[in-house]
Amino acid sequence: MKNIFWIILIGIFSACSPSKKDEEKFLNTYREVLVIREKTLVPEIANVQVKKLLTDSGFTVEEFYKNFKYYSSNSEHFVSQLDSLRQHTIEQIKMLKKAIPDTSKSPVQK
Repeated sequence: MKNIFWIILIGIFSACSPSKKDEEKFLNTYREVLVIREKTLVPEIANVQVKKLLTDSGFTVEEFYKNFKYYSSNSEHFVSQLDSLRQHTIEQIKMLKKAIPDTSKSPVQK
């Protein structure tokens, strides 16, 4: 009887807590949200792009927010994950900026 109790308890716990794969999915999606927000200057356009990204990633806005709250509740782990995410996002944004020509400079430089 004790074994059944523990099996049920473990089953309930594992069903309630997201897996490592779910966490990676959330973090990858969050990274893409940050990139969209950085590269899209018009907030209305960025909002549409973010909603599409969330849908394509299998999230609703509410689910994504709920995941954010869940992962941020373990602040040490979340901060470490965000630091890694931030570094990756900075690198991705730098690559995007290099790919877009700077039109503010004159073609003839003195």
